Amino acid sequence: MIQFGNPPAMTYYEEEKFLSITIKKPKTDSSLLDLIKEQLSHITNAHVCLSGGVDSQFTLRVLQQLNVPITAHTYLTTWKGAPINSDDVMTARMLTDRENIKLNITEIDLYDFFTNNTHLEYGKKYNTASPQIAVHLYYLHTTFKDIDGTVVLGGDVPMMIKDSDIAEGPLDIAGLNSSFIMKNTQAYHVVAKENNFDIVKDMLYYTPEIIYKALELSIDVVEKYKIHCAVDSEVPGSYAHKLKYAIYEEIIPGAINPLMKSTGFERLKKYLASQSGIYNTFDLKYRAPMVLEHRKTQRNTRKDQSSDGSAAGTDGTVRFKAGKLPQELTERYRNAILKHNSESIYEYYFDF
Repeated sequence: MIQFGNPPAMTYYEEEKFLSITIKKPKTDSSLLDLIKEQLSHITNAHVCLSGGVDSQFTLRVLQQLNVPITAHTYLTTWKGAPINSDDVMTARMLTDRENIKLNITEIDLYDFFTNNTHLEYGKKYNTASPQIAVHLYYLHTTFKDIDGTVVLGGDVPMMIKDSDIAEGPLDIAGLNSSFIMKNTQAYHVVAKENNFDIVKDMLYYTPEIIYKALELSIDVVEKYKIHCAVDSEVPGSYAHKLKYAIYEEIIPGAINPLMKSTGFERLKKYLASQSGIYNTFDLKYRAPMVLEHRKTQRNTRKDQSSDGSAAGTDGTVRFKAGKLPQELTERYRNAILKHNSESIYEYYFDF
């Protein structure tokens, strides 16, 4: 069983592949930041994984509020000696220089990582089809074994997205989907347990009250900036980067805006495409085999499941304990959009 905060908003029963998510209104006037800090009060020495993206930058700003010793960590990926994610590393360097925080940089040779099929090994062992997550897990496994303190990673943010897919959460609530923890988060906790270090990830999902307050921020952003995100079936591959950035800035301002979402593989993808003439060479050579292996694992898992169907499906089952809050939040959100003549700011997402 994996739980985050106390009381936990999310409880995942690994054997049953069952995820319970609870949302509640806070009983006090505590700010969202105060609620987060309360959940992180056990941290006495923080090791922050700083990718340069908005999620990890926000994590760093929260930890600064705790007044605990902080060391930042990032990795520089290379391909035959050439830097790949130099923009991410430079953002991390700019931020830590500005805040006078030590930054440790570890080099990861992606050429060796992929040509030696290390991504497939990590994908199979930790049940992920993502090359990016495989690199993350490899980095954690090789960098933080028995480290003194708490390893803190970014995560995602619950938000309101008009007409979001039902798989994302109830009504207009997004970011509360089963794959969030069943395909991704659990692997990070497994690596932490194997390597004997404390881990914090996805802090905006820790308690029912934190999730509620985070969702309210989408409404606040509509009212303050007249912007929101609404799903458009004619715009595939869209991403809520601007909205996420605005939400984080409402909690604690001060991020260096990376302008767009990044996987860290964009430069490598362009290089491989330039050598082959095929735009998705990276996906064909490295992502597709991970996806195929993942599907095989899922099929075998389903064959081994009990006949009662409790763990049926690739991701498992999710139960929300939120009462009428999804309806109330969605109604407030949509009314705010109409009242303030809000503009949808979804961005096109290119991972190339």
